[in-house]
Amino acid sequence: MTTSASSIVALCRAGFEPECARDLQSLIDAAKGVVAAEPAIVPGVVALPLSRSLAPARMSAALVARPPIFARELSVGAGPIPLGERDRITPIVAAARALGVTCGTLWLEYPDTNDGKHLSSLCRRLEPLLRDALQSAQVLTTNENQLATQLPTQLPTLHVVFTSKQEAYVATSAPSWNSAWPMGIPRLKMPRDVPSRSTLKLAEAFSTF
Repeated sequence: MTTSASSIVALCRAGFEPECARDLQSLIDAAKGVVAAEPAIVPGVVALPLSRSLAPARMSAALVARPPIFARELSVGAGPIPLGERDRITPIVAAARALGVTCGTLWLEYPDTNDGKHLSSLCRRLEPLLRDALQSAQVLTTNENQLATQLPTQLPTLHVVFTSKQEAYVATSAPSWNSAWPMGIPRLKMPRDVPSRSTLKLAEAFSTF
């Protein structure tokens, strides 16, 4: 299945939100989308509301024409979704079902900031519970219940991007253009016999370019 979306959500390095917002504006222009309001910005996250839906095919074509520079990761979906103090699962599952997409992968994410990292423990606690709920709602596939001709890696990724404990964006990205890593940050292991951490920078460059 495919879906449309009312917002484009980007994760970026903290401090580069204005540049990332311009990235998104150029992308929307290339996709012939219409921006509904000023971007919603928290450190490390930029969301651009749209006045009408953006089809995935147009998003893919726009990414080829105007690849972003400052966005580490992009997804399209809805939000911010208000979350309850006790039950965060129900509103996330409802928002995911409303997107109308069957996904193969689930990523719970947060801004790459000191404040954002405080959400990492919440994400770890929620992940198995949310995964079970999404699978029960048939939003997320399981190894036993995959689409007949599609593996999870060929299906969209479902992103739940927390900006606080009370709000999150629920969005998807396509296999043709989503990031290879959650939050768009490579997780590389430092070899023991290398002379400096520059090795990781080179490894990231090779894997990216």
